[in-house]
Amino acid sequence: MTKTAILFAGQGAQYAGMGKDLYETYSEARLVFDKATDVLQLDIKKLCFEGPKEELDKTINTQPATFTFNMAVYAVLGNPAADFLAGHSLGEVCAVVASGALSLEQGLKAVKQRALLMEDQAHNNKDGMIAVIGLPPQRIGELLKPLEHVYLSNFNSPMQTTVSGSIEELQKAKALLKDEARMVADLAVGGAFHSPYMKEAAQNFGDYLQDIDFKDAKCPVIANADAEPKQGSNELKEALAKQIQAPVQFVKTLNFLDKQGVDTFIEIGPGKVLTNLIKRTLPKALTFSTETIDSLKATLNNL
Repeated sequence: MTKTAILFAGQGAQYAGMGKDLYETYSEARLVFDKATDVLQLDIKKLCFEGPKEELDKTINTQPATFTFNMAVYAVLGNPAADFLAGHSLGEVCAVVASGALSLEQGLKAVKQRALLMEDQAHNNKDGMIAVIGLPPQRIGELLKPLEHVYLSNFNSPMQTTVSGSIEELQKAKALLKDEARMVADLAVGGAFHSPYMKEAAQNFGDYLQDIDFKDAKCPVIANADAEPKQGSNELKEALAKQIQAPVQFVKTLNFLDKQGVDTFIEIGPGKVLTNLIKRTLPKALTFSTETIDSLKATLNNL
């Protein structure tokens, strides 16, 4: 029997123009975008549909914009049920909303707060992230042993890992990695996310979430921080706060889902980032993406 997991994309997949055709084609999408504009007091449609890119790429804008796009797609799909839900970084907040533990309005407000805290922390720290392609994480860790303040932060696929740290330390890391890695690239993000550099932001977000009325999830949400299923309201709160400073265990998440018998994965997001990562980790998995109207229609037909 087929088992399905829905996975929501996170920061980094955004682009100017995302969601415009969605908004023009589906009333369900219009409702989400209009709701987001109202709740966030931000012209989210202009930001998503027109950019400019430099504004859209700011963490304070990227997170609400990507969250809105994701939830608009989910609404167009008919808010489908799944055996499991998960998300990459920001996408985990989408997964919690899709699980019924938070309302759309609560999710929008939480994402706005999350983005503010993470951007403030990053601005104070002056740090960033790099992507390392073509090396297993164990080897990356060995090569970076001389550096005390860099951290493996996103385990995206068996041969793609990100490293977080100060700008100065990341320059040293690139020098240590360049001879063995197939590619080392700077990421267009605003800080050293998913590392101890985000400790204060994680604590403050945890405090914020304590005042939010979470419900238990209708189906398991696989947490970024430990790749374990969460359904209780308190454990969902803890997971969302913890993941800001903890590595994203995406490979472990996929392997967990595979062991549960999941054979079909639906990516919800403005690209195919997660779909490509799934194929590299679980090459036999059936994948669907939603980055265009055509691919969204194909996913609808499958559902």
